[in-house]
Amino acid sequence: MYLSPDEIAARAELGKALRRLHHAFVGRHSEAGELTVRYEAPVPLGVALEAKAWLTETVGRKQFVMAELRAGDVVVARCKATYINVAAPPSPT
Repeated sequence: MYLSPDEIAARAELGKALRRLHHAFVGRHSEAGELTVRYEAPVPLGVALEAKAWLTETVGRKQFVMAELRAGDVVVARCKATYINVAAPPSPT
């Protein structure tokens, strides 16, 4: 699958926003079980992008998160993700 530079930038920004939000809310090790990105408009290059993410639901070990990526007032991508809490990885000794 080929990803254009704008798609790579969009995925990177959305991924960072989701990880920051999830770590802030949960504060423990988890893995993405599902991550879906829907592009709503072309992602412009050379323009500041703003990513926002929010927790929508928690069920057992799963957290459901939504995010959107904006270029100015235009939503260029939306994302939904499911994170699953797992045991913290062992500390290196």
